[in-house]
Amino acid sequence: MEINKIIAIAISEYDDVELNKIQNTKSDIAEIISILTDKYVFEDIEFIFEKKDTTRKTLFSKLNYSFVNASEDENILLFFAGHGEYNQILETAYWLPSDSDPKDPSTWININDILTFINASKAFHVSIISDSCFSGAIFEVPKRGGGIQAYESKKSRLALTSGGIEKVSDGARGKKSPFAENLIKELLENNLEEMPFNILANNLILTFNENRIQTPMFGALHGVGHQGGAFIFKLKGVEIAQPDNINDYLKSRLAHLYIPIGKEHIQIIRQIQPINKEKHELVKNQKYEKAMELRDEEKRLEDFIYKTCPEYLDNKFNNVKISKENYSKIESVKKSIVEFDLEHLDKKKIITKNLTTLELEHLQTHKELTSEHKLMLKSIAERNAGYFDFLNPSRDFFMSEKSNLIEKYLLNISNLYTYFLQIKANSDIDFLEQKKIALRNILIKIYELEIKILYRWYSDDIDEFIALKKLDIELLNWIRN
Repeated sequence: MEINKIIAIAISEYDDVELNKIQNTKSDIAEIISILTDKYVFEDIEFIFEKKDTTRKTLFSKLNYSFVNASEDENILLFFAGHGEYNQILETAYWLPSDSDPKDPSTWININDILTFINASKAFHVSIISDSCFSGAIFEVPKRGGGIQAYESKKSRLALTSGGIEKVSDGARGKKSPFAENLIKELLENNLEEMPFNILANNLILTFNENRIQTPMFGALHGVGHQGGAFIFKLKGVEIAQPDNINDYLKSRLAHLYIPIGKEHIQIIRQIQPINKEKHELVKNQKYEKAMELRDEEKRLEDFIYKTCPEYLDNKFNNVKISKENYSKIESVKKSIVEFDLEHLDKKKIITKNLTTLELEHLQTHKELTSEHKLMLKSIAERNAGYFDFLNPSRDFFMSEKSNLIEKYLLNISNLYTYFLQIKANSDIDFLEQKKIALRNILIKIYELEIKILYRWYSDDIDEFIALKKLDIELLNWIRN
């Protein structure tokens, strides 16, 4: 299930006297965050604005860590409001941290460094909204677009900036910057249940007519893995009542994919739910430091569940009873594998001998032996020797159980895993061991999805359904392959 995350940076205090004349950055970003968390689906918010947290060293380390350690189910929306610079000779844009020297580029943050972090990130969608001077230099080719399904299914690396390679207005003291004012207006007035980043960008750009002194830009980030997708702003659904019985609730939603949640994990989930709700309320009231403390506590509890999930599942299926019949069957398979391996070795010797003969014969009538000829002759040698990999007894055994595995799958995934462990009968056969590891990993994914379903205060049924279908297909492929 997707996790929408905000990383917002607002630099309103600078060591340098001239740079310190900036106004409105913190209040602009604070209002934008308040709207996003109140109206749209965001699970994680980090607002960085204190002077000590916006130095070059701190920001560089923070952005590096956040992007490099992001998971594939994360969508990151990065905001920056502060001073920017541009080197015309190097054709490079910079963000200016709180301790930057306006005359020393080594104290600035090179946009290319941020792009390097993004390029290394596993995050699915990464979008930047930058309200700073010269931020338009970040783009590959400025462009506009729309749509939903194609944008959501492909990775994206996009940005929306308050201007091109030009200075932009910060706004009068106590008022919003022109860019922030129009962005807030678009976010407030939107009534699309799913609004792609592209649509937001296009609508905002159109609010800046030719009479404005700055020209916002939108486009793909250069060379960091953009595949044509887009971040989707999703309106929040109706707040759902938390179930009295967690396992009954999950069983009704997951059907045959349901795995019972352990008692210890249920207790932790009960702790996470009020923390999550309080965190969003604090963000709404602009109490960011306390909200970040709760986010860290929420993350610690979540990490504990995910870390102990494999152990819980292993213990749950640790005492599977295996019949004498199953032990007998697997011993027979093991003997067949020994015989197969010996036959396989003999066949390889025959193939090698036959291939040598075929190659010599080929060279008598041809000037050279190309790689294509070698492959063709090898195929003939294998066919003549009766060499067929798919006759491996361990795979034959698994295929013979396919109808039983499907029957158990239709009942419940726990039944499927239990049955597979029974027929595997503690054997160390490589093929069956690989199948066990693959199935166990699917169980872990399902269990983790159940946790995410439970601690989300707002539920997006479509996203949940898609995530379940993907796991269901993965499970069916496990049986088929």
